[in-house]
Amino acid sequence: MKLLGANEFLPQNAVLRWLSKHACEINHYEEVICENSMFVLCGHDESQFNRTLLPIMLGHVPAGASTKTLIHYAQEIRNDGRFQRFDYGPDGNFKMYGMPTPPEYPVHKITLPIALLSSENDWLASDVDVSNLYARLANPLEHYIVPLKEFNHIDFLWAIDAPKLVYNKLLQLLEVGISKPSKELESNDIN
Repeated sequence: MKLLGANEFLPQNAVLRWLSKHACEINHYEEVICENSMFVLCGHDESQFNRTLLPIMLGHVPAGASTKTLIHYAQEIRNDGRFQRFDYGPDGNFKMYGMPTPPEYPVHKITLPIALLSSENDWLASDVDVSNLYARLANPLEHYIVPLKEFNHIDFLWAIDAPKLVYNKLLQLLEVGISKPSKELESNDIN
């Protein structure tokens, strides 16, 4: 259990690093299997998959995640995307929060200007969920949807055209945030 991760899902450890290296660098067919395993979790986008980065990706994937984080993610899916604290069940919630259900995160109280970036093919953070979050923000700057329908969750980091499709927009948003006083930011005047 420790080698595979008892409290961590897909931890980065010596066993998984060895499996990633030796199972995914043998030949083209194993490489395709590794690619498709990423697509199954994140959305398929073969045209943006940078195969030359595969050895680097495999050095970082899987990176591991807390089992509790994954359970929390599943709870939000089960509760139609209600953005709430961890659900410990009625008894546990009474102990933690003083109520039978976990409270929602008060994102409407965040006054910091926030821009959200999403894509239509991100299976882990759907465009609908990002749009719902954006609508609840007190000071939203922009909801930028990557203009490539196939763009997926891992493409934000490793896509061939990530600099053109995402990073340039991100730099523009950062530049606007640095150069404008906060009152001007509230007008959402971003081009």
